[in-house]
Amino acid sequence: MLGERTDKTVVFTELLIYTLDIIMNGHQIKVVIIGSGPAGLMCAARLAENTKYHITIYDQHACPSRKLIIAGKTGLNVASALHQRDIIKNYRGGATHHFKQIFDQFSRDDWVGFIHQMGVKTFVGASKKILIKDQTAEAFVGHWIRLLTEKGVCFKFKHHFIDFLDEGSAVKIFFKGRDAIKCDLLCLALGGKSYTDHHFEWVEALKDKGIVIPEFKASNVGYQVLWPGDLLKEAEGLPLKNISLTVGADVRKGELVITRYGLEGPPVYAIGSRGTAYLDLKPDMTEQDIRNRLKENLKKLSPYRLAVRRLNLCAARQALLYHCLSGTDRESVAGLVKKIKKFPVTLVGPADIKRAISCAGGVSFDSLDESLCLKAFPRVFCMGEMLDWDAPTGGFLIQGCVSQGAYVAGKIEARFSVP
Repeated sequence: MLGERTDKTVVFTELLIYTLDIIMNGHQIKVVIIGSGPAGLMCAARLAENTKYHITIYDQHACPSRKLIIAGKTGLNVASALHQRDIIKNYRGGATHHFKQIFDQFSRDDWVGFIHQMGVKTFVGASKKILIKDQTAEAFVGHWIRLLTEKGVCFKFKHHFIDFLDEGSAVKIFFKGRDAIKCDLLCLALGGKSYTDHHFEWVEALKDKGIVIPEFKASNVGYQVLWPGDLLKEAEGLPLKNISLTVGADVRKGELVITRYGLEGPPVYAIGSRGTAYLDLKPDMTEQDIRNRLKENLKKLSPYRLAVRRLNLCAARQALLYHCLSGTDRESVAGLVKKIKKFPVTLVGPADIKRAISCAGGVSFDSLDESLCLKAFPRVFCMGEMLDWDAPTGGFLIQGCVSQGAYVAGKIEARFSVP
């Protein structure tokens, strides 16, 4: 285990004296942020408003905000238009009071205002989602990076963080295959295990320092379904719009996508679990409504062909009904109607964590003070998905990350300002 200071009073006293000496002598405080996701970028943006900080962001990838860019390929959902009290209800894990604190410091309106100040427009879409208008996720990140660069923030890519050493007067940072560096303050925004193939050496390194880290688990993740090969030939990648998913007593409406390994989409993210689930392929129609549509059959079409025409079934729905139903159900109006309203799907299990949009687990709030500073290391702050909290899709994840980044910046300002 790398050296750990145990006398917190001595550490904080040394830190305060050192910081005051830097400020009083006109030197900048060197801040290193590891991770260029939303939490890291927002922390940098807030700190960069004060010239007393020299900020460098390091990232293991070759470009910034890789996960944000991947997640925003089909439209970047940046926030929720719900009232703040309802936004807070969507956060799971962590310290309950923590989310109210961070949103009091940096709310949804603050975040959307920040986006607008960058010259990027937003709009409110379905389900009260706030999305970026006329911009790709990559272009949005580009605006953010340019803003930070203009404020003097430096970026270093392809730096794989593995550990740190608290030397009392500074923090020494270790990267894989690169020289170590030193800084005055270290902000960790290391992300979770979703959307990555990289090794997480930092998890064991922090555990060796006595930091509690519950195991990362996939969240907001698709579920595996053993689809027939012929169905995938026709329907892989196709959307099932306006469906409802029932798992046990839980029901969620929304959109799903048929994938090679199963189903993706908000309904299955929210309530997916192993076992039999049911899709309502026409949730806005009753069984009787459907039977009425299928009464007249002047051209003597099969019930399946009649349903395709009269119900305007999309290609994905057609493939499900054709390839997954027995001939008896497909050629019987009564059987077909029942399966349209209650189509059985066996959810084998969650997809691999690498496919997950987010993760539960991470650094426990018990290891952090209210500033999101590690209790044992007063120069080291943590934020974002690497912490033990989670939220559903719909703008809640990015909101939680940017608010934590702004919150940490505010606490740094308060702790290391001259009295």
